[in-house]
Amino acid sequence: MVNILSVKNLNCGNIFNNISFNITEKSFNILVGKNGVGKTALIYAILGLTKYQGDINFKYRREDIGCISDFSEIMEDNAFEYLSKPLKNLNYSEGKVKKTVYGITKKLGIEDLLEKNSNELNNEEKLMMLLTHSIIHNPKLVIIDNTLDELHESNKIKFINYLISMNASVILVTNDSRYFKYANKILVMTKSKVEIIREKTSIKKLENLLVKNNSELPFSLELSHKLYAYGVVKELYNNNSELVDNIWK
Repeated sequence: MVNILSVKNLNCGNIFNNISFNITEKSFNILVGKNGVGKTALIYAILGLTKYQGDINFKYRREDIGCISDFSEIMEDNAFEYLSKPLKNLNYSEGKVKKTVYGITKKLGIEDLLEKNSNELNNEEKLMMLLTHSIIHNPKLVIIDNTLDELHESNKIKFINYLISMNASVILVTNDSRYFKYANKILVMTKSKVEIIREKTSIKKLENLLVKNNSELPFSLELSHKLYAYGVVKELYNNNSELVDNIWK
């Protein structure tokens, strides 16, 4: 697989050091780690928003990254203007801006929010706008720092499914193990390294790493991982009903 992002021997002040990992094209990656380990500082370094030592190589332009963090805000007067701004910055025509904004918001089921003033949006609606803003320009890499955790479950699933359909590379920063079923790789970060967990890593090693980093493996994922190892199921499940249905099939 071709690397879209390569991080090598990265140091950021006294926050972390010697961090190295690669992100491949069209992959879904989850970054986990204890609070204070430097996950947000790592994201800021990738975005060029903080000083660092080491090498960060991104295959495309800075404009091809979409990002949302806890510090993202809606500055424009209404939602349509907010979502239009990244496209206008990329010199989209007025017609293409309108078509893109209405097309993507319709797929996400939030097109009715476009004419609302920013101060009329409730917290859930603001989060959906912030997330949509991060992907409205069809970036090659999408970085989401925790924000997904605050959404209602139906909107989480809707947004993740859209992310997957984009075929972009994704870095999702979260300690919520319910997202693990979507991941090609789980990156467990400490202050001195990033350890990569792939689907076929032993369940014991996965559990040990997650416990050390304030996370845990949900029961259904642990069970499906063991059934996967024995060839009973062909994929990992984080939902008991889906797991049972697959076994009966």
